[in-house]
Amino acid sequence: MERVLFGDSLVVIETFMMPLHIYTLSQTCKQFNIIFAKDRIKRRIIVEIKRNIRIIFGDDSDELIRTLETSRGVIVGSFITQAMLGESWPDDTVEICITCSDGVNCILKMMKKYLTHQCKHIMDNLVFYCCYYRVNGYDIIVRLCGSKNFDRDVRGYLLFRDYHVRNNIYHVASNELQIDTMHEIFMKQTNLPNDDVDSDIYLEYFYRKGFAFYRSKEDKRIFSNEELLNRRYTVVNMQKNFSKLVVGIDTTIVIKNNLIYFTSIMCPPVHIINNDILDSTAPLHIRTCKDHSCYATMLGTDPQHFHCEDGQPENDYYYLLVWK
Repeated sequence: MERVLFGDSLVVIETFMMPLHIYTLSQTCKQFNIIFAKDRIKRRIIVEIKRNIRIIFGDDSDELIRTLETSRGVIVGSFITQAMLGESWPDDTVEICITCSDGVNCILKMMKKYLTHQCKHIMDNLVFYCCYYRVNGYDIIVRLCGSKNFDRDVRGYLLFRDYHVRNNIYHVASNELQIDTMHEIFMKQTNLPNDDVDSDIYLEYFYRKGFAFYRSKEDKRIFSNEELLNRRYTVVNMQKNFSKLVVGIDTTIVIKNNLIYFTSIMCPPVHIINNDILDSTAPLHIRTCKDHSCYATMLGTDPQHFHCEDGQPENDYYYLLVWK
């Protein structure tokens, strides 16, 4: 039995296994943990990265890889995560970073037929010229960096976003793969940035991909669905017969006979149930949720709920009204 599992046959079997399966096998016993060391798993991930590149780019894949090699280009982000997990996310974006060297002309020429638009991004003093492409149903971003400290700036760009599941870098020329949180990604776990304006979009996207969220690299406790909901909303449980809820300094919600009203120092009581048109002059806006795939429903809230938002755009607080 040992000759079958730990002998030459294992090398053959390994070629048919995804990186996730190899990693899982490495956790079953000490001997497999030694055989499938981290570097060996990384080599298998690189095989999957190149295979996925060929699926997307087809006949252009070899030229793309050669161009990335000569121009010190790197592939970053969750495209590497997909290779690790053996998954394909057509709604994701393939991110490539490349220096503004001689090689950039080759990749721009090769990708010209797929170009959709171009722009310049400035993030925390990092300047990237971005070219957006659509290739066989996949979105591709090529970020051009003119800095002499290319590796530092790419790393700074990833750390600026602070999304662990996307902090992966594949250096094509050196065939080197950097993964910050390998174990957590294989377990489909990642962090949840606290102060990023796109964190809600990020959470919803990866939650629907099956990811759970921990607090930080130091604190790996997983957020519950209730905790995730409370990060975005103040959840108010209502009774259908009568509830009186103070939701702001000068605003009170009154629920009576299945109707919702609000009172304010600035306005007389107004009946606003099922008001789906945002009135910017009103101090509070309540609307019936008609989107059964909304953020709250995704996290297990009763689909029959109301979204309550401040009517003034400069304010930033959100309530979720749920029947008891």
